Amino acid sequence: MLCFDYEEPNHTHVFGSDTLAVLPDGTHVRWDGTTFAVRAKQRLPNHTLRLVLEGPGRDDNRPVIVRKTLVVNAQALSIRKQVQLAADTAWLQRNSYHFTR
Repeated sequence: MLCFDYEEPNHTHVFGSDTLAVLPDGTHVRWDGTTFAVRAKQRLPNHTLRLVLEGPGRDDNRPVIVRKTLVVNAQALSIRKQVQLAADTAWLQRNSYHFTR
């Protein structure tokens, strides 16, 4: 479970949580009830792991492919969310978060 507490640029305070589970086959992750395929897994220097996940979603009430890129180590977690419309090849960035301990 990811529990977070942060302040938006407009000074709105956000509290929340996301539930993540690696499925038994190791090739999928369930994130708040949505199943994402693990598209890439890369070990980086300093005990850092980069995961790229893709799965179905909606953006502006349209079906999209959602890509979540996580970079995690003992001191930090970054999450970038991108979406791709069904008829397009471009990825649009929606959110980017960086948390530190």
